[in-house]
Amino acid sequence: MDVYSKKPSPEEPGDIKELRTMSSIAQFRKDMKRAMTRRRLYARISALPPSTVREELVAIAQRYEAELG
Repeated sequence: MDVYSKKPSPEEPGDIKELRTMSSIAQFRKDMKRAMTRRRLYARISALPPSTVREELVAIAQRYEAELG
């Protein structure tokens, strides 16, 4: 609001738009971090020697992702 008049200033709609943009950027960063963590997890599992433990870890990771889904 402008100090001298009670009319909304033109900046207010932009401020709301900026808040939406900031929240969408935060959501984007959160999604990117989750994707990077997922890739890192699967890379670590893939680096293990082939065994039933490795297959079980992949199954656990996939179940966890399905729950978040």
